[in-house]
Amino acid sequence: MEEAQAALAARPGDPDALALVGSLHMHAARWSEAQTAFRTLQGKGPGATAPAPEELRNDAYAMLSVANIIYYNALKDGAKVHSDEGVKRKLMERLTDAMTLYQKVLHLHSDNIYAANGIGVCLAEQGKIDQAKDVFTSVQEVAAGSTERCLPDVWVNLAHIYLALAQYNSAIKMYQGCLRKFYYNCDAQVMLYMARAYYDWDKLQDCKRTLLRALHLKPTDHRLRFNIALAMQEFAYRTLQRQASSATKRYSDVVTAVEELRLALKFFAALKDLPPPAEGAPPLIQPAKLQTHVRFCADTLSKAQNVLDAARREEEKAAARREEQRQRLRAETALKAAEEARKKEEEKRAFEEAQAQALANEERLKKLRAQWAVEVPTADAYDNNEPLDSELTRSPVKKKKLQSLPDGEDDSSEDDEYDPLRDKSSKAALAAAGLGSSSDEDEEKGSDDEEAEYRDSGLSSDEDGGMEIDEDEDEERASKKKAKASKKDKKDRKKKKKDKKRKKQREAAAAAAAE
Repeated sequence: MEEAQAALAARPGDPDALALVGSLHMHAARWSEAQTAFRTLQGKGPGATAPAPEELRNDAYAMLSVANIIYYNALKDGAKVHSDEGVKRKLMERLTDAMTLYQKVLHLHSDNIYAANGIGVCLAEQGKIDQAKDVFTSVQEVAAGSTERCLPDVWVNLAHIYLALAQYNSAIKMYQGCLRKFYYNCDAQVMLYMARAYYDWDKLQDCKRTLLRALHLKPTDHRLRFNIALAMQEFAYRTLQRQASSATKRYSDVVTAVEELRLALKFFAALKDLPPPAEGAPPLIQPAKLQTHVRFCADTLSKAQNVLDAARREEEKAAARREEQRQRLRAETALKAAEEARKKEEEKRAFEEAQAQALANEERLKKLRAQWAVEVPTADAYDNNEPLDSELTRSPVKKKKLQSLPDGEDDSSEDDEYDPLRDKSSKAALAAAGLGSSSDEDEEKGSDDEEAEYRDSGLSSDEDGGMEIDEDEDEERASKKKAKASKKDKKDRKKKKKDKKRKKQREAAAAAAAE
């Protein structure tokens, strides 16, 4: 500042020197001195020696600086806006004056995004949130398309608009984008804004983490410590209130809340014990406010002990129930495992018994096959129509019956029409012994022979099954036919007797195989 004042003294009225002096006064929050410097630059201030040229009277930097000073002065009055109508009216007048200057700059320089940003700020302060949002969005789009214009204030202001609209997620994303794009995630002030959004969103743990990050960047900022303690106090209080009114209390949540409350009490007590500021400087945090928070945390801790004890008792009961459930589950698991083992053992035993039975049946079948190979006649005997008089082919009942009959007679019954070959087990036994059924073939052969004899004798079968004799045949031919018919009947009777004998032999063979 001294060098800037020396430059201004060397060259009174120099625009650059005046602009530098005014800018330094603004950074020091000396709004009146800054406004005087910029008014002098425009040839309007008390220090102006001569009228300024047109280009200085309409200097964009000077007008923007004066508008910003008016806005900052209006913010100081805004703290009393709810208690004094006169202050509120004065605030609105100053905001109107600032917006007039911003609009004038924008009229002279239509691409000035700083003037547009100022208009959006004034609209937001006047409560015109939707209009301010449209302005900030337009400015952001223009700034995003230019590599030479970097205005993080637009991002911050748009995030403030989202926060005012209770769109917390959008606000936090805007703050995070501003940190990443302009500050390499290392700006404590933007982090403080983002912590406020988390606080309003009831995400107090995220608020605390964000404030701790900011404290790492500015470890001497006691306002950040106060905000951290406030976030911990609010988290503990809300958690204890929720657990006290809940039917089921979570012991871990209550313990966490009590620990947070104790830590917040330490923070507030440490801030209260800080040495007083330099003479004439206002304190960063009012001691009365700190004392109020210390008292509140101590009272809440004393009341939280009851909630902690109740939560501990419920936790012990829940642990006992969980242990009982675990024991019951173990017992059920063991019982189920034993049942499965028993079933597996039974299945294994049944499988082994089935295997043993199958082996026994196989051995028995081998013995039967060996016996059949020695005692059972071959198929040639059946083909040659040899009588079967083996002891194997006769059951004991048949043997006894045959022995009781006179010589030359056999036990052939016209009424017994049962064919053992129709029984599947008998057929299987005969097939295993190499014996087959020739009755069907004999019947077909007999039918074919009969048909041939009929044709040779001049007889034909009509549809009714009767025999038709040609009336033109002479008596000699008729006698031949009768002789042939008599011969055929004799042959049929002989064949029928032979079939019955074979039938008895097959029954005997089937009975032996069944035994």
